[in-house]
Amino acid sequence: NLKIILTSRLNYLNVKDPSLEGTLVVKLDELDDEQIKVYVEKFERFYPDNLLVKRINEILVSDELRHIKELLQQAVLIYFIALSNIDIDKSDSKSIIYSKIFDSLAKRSWDNNGQLSYIKSDLREDPKKYSKFLRQYIRSIAFEVYQSPHLHISIKRLNELQSTKHFINKCFNQDVLDDPEVIKNISKYLLISFYFQQSSKNPDEDTAIEFFHNSLWEFLTAEYIWEELKSILLNEDEDGDLKQI
Repeated sequence: NLKIILTSRLNYLNVKDPSLEGTLVVKLDELDDEQIKVYVEKFERFYPDNLLVKRINEILVSDELRHIKELLQQAVLIYFIALSNIDIDKSDSKSIIYSKIFDSLAKRSWDNNGQLSYIKSDLREDPKKYSKFLRQYIRSIAFEVYQSPHLHISIKRLNELQSTKHFINKCFNQDVLDDPEVIKNISKYLLISFYFQQSSKNPDEDTAIEFFHNSLWEFLTAEYIWEELKSILLNEDEDGDLKQI
């Protein structure tokens, strides 16, 4: 009858909840400076010109970059920041860092050898536009996952979403729309590559995916809500005044 909860986020738990009575709650510690250095040194062996490698000593000691260091203290986020090879500026907020990570990973998925061989020819020359469409799409999936009781989404449900249809219509050739298997493969390729992992929590036989890390999911969910509210609240009438809601 032993119950153990491992978490790096004690603020998510109501330790006074009766259901936690008799439960051992163990906090997973953050990476310390030495562990961050060791991680970056190992990363440097494979990517000696990486931007994080070049800035790590400054980030660890600078007060102006303290918020960046907080991100590096999470093992998954230091992986994403190192992998995305983003330029880090002291004026960058955490949200800007997330945006830079997303844009970098979107460019990495710009792969003619993968499922993106189906992409529309006009978008091949405009990766920024593609990145915008992809971000809108993944934000909508984040919100869909947020509403799910199990915090994952099945590939079947993913293919049913209007946002999936809109994304494919904007980005892919018409012949793709006539082949459900191609759509399924594109979805898995784009998502699992960088943002998602296959979930083992789905009781049904259908494949399900969940966000690779909660912080990415939470950020994109909040961004979705923010963008939706802006589209509702910042509509102007014919005189250029904000419409009353």
